[in-house]
Amino acid sequence: MTSEGLAVDWVNHKLYWVESYLDQIEVSNFWGKERLTVISGEMKNPRGIVLYPRLGYMFWTDWDPKYPRIERASMSGDNRVVIFNVSKVVGAGWPNGIAIDHELVRLYWIDAKSDSIHTITFDGGDEREILRGYEYLSHPFSITIIDHQMIWTDWKTNSIYMVG
Repeated sequence: MTSEGLAVDWVNHKLYWVESYLDQIEVSNFWGKERLTVISGEMKNPRGIVLYPRLGYMFWTDWDPKYPRIERASMSGDNRVVIFNVSKVVGAGWPNGIAIDHELVRLYWIDAKSDSIHTITFDGGDEREILRGYEYLSHPFSITIIDHQMIWTDWKTNSIYMVG
């Protein structure tokens, strides 16, 4: 097993994670009980996951070499849909970490192939590049947004950075 992304449903007291070896998304309660697979199949390399319990949404990234993308489903795994084809972004293709700006109600994601940070709406529209070619963005992996601050980890420098 290879658990990668992790997200907390603070409303229903559940943990969600991406199981990249099995190409699925799983959920359990905070104590590891009541474990279920909520999404399985039609994934190649899932990485990051984030939840928006207010609307019951789950978003995740997939490095699929033929179709790198960001998907959305309900937190029960229903109504699965691709919201953004990452290969539309020049040089991109390894969508890693994903986060939500709760104030702006937007998704942010890290692309490790192009070493960049992007944002989209929950339906995949209004794509914007936030950072690329930044000195401290050499091989980003994970991201979070809090109080108008972007915080990310970088594999190459083994560091955590913040801007905002």
